[in-house]
Amino acid sequence: MRYAALNEHGKVMYVTDSAIDGNNYVTPPDEITSEDLVVNYCYRGAWIKVPPQPSFYHTLNNESLTWEDNRTVAELRLVAELEIRHKYAKQIAAIAAPYSREERETWFTQLKEADEWLIDSTVATPMLTAIATARQITVAELVTKIKKNDGLFRQAIGTLLGQQQAELDLLKT
Repeated sequence: MRYAALNEHGKVMYVTDSAIDGNNYVTPPDEITSEDLVVNYCYRGAWIKVPPQPSFYHTLNNESLTWEDNRTVAELRLVAELEIRHKYAKQIAAIAAPYSREERETWFTQLKEADEWLIDSTVATPMLTAIATARQITVAELVTKIKKNDGLFRQAIGTLLGQQQAELDLLKT
């Protein structure tokens, strides 16, 4: 025979095959699995199914058997801010994801050399010259590609950061 051990609120703590004297045990119906009992049921003279916990932040009110979120407005805002920042961080990371970390680490140097080359096309551009030679294009063509990609990247990141800030601004109202 199965027995359900209950806490002081009637919530099932565990199910066992033998009742130990001194503990609060009841016999659960056979059609409810032991795992389901521990997670989803409470005994108050009858078996009551407790709704699933809506989120990690909800706690069970043992009197009403309802879930309550008792966080303060400040706590809710902080969680919302973290969720917003995480959402946009993932989107920003997705833009850069096609490029290896090593390649991204050269972007500053590539852009610096491209900007210097645009000012004076006779300036030494060791990285750009090596890349252009390997790709069999001119430094001028590479500079055009770098500036175009830099503009697209900045625009995409700027749009996402603006959207993020707009969502964060809504939290302050």
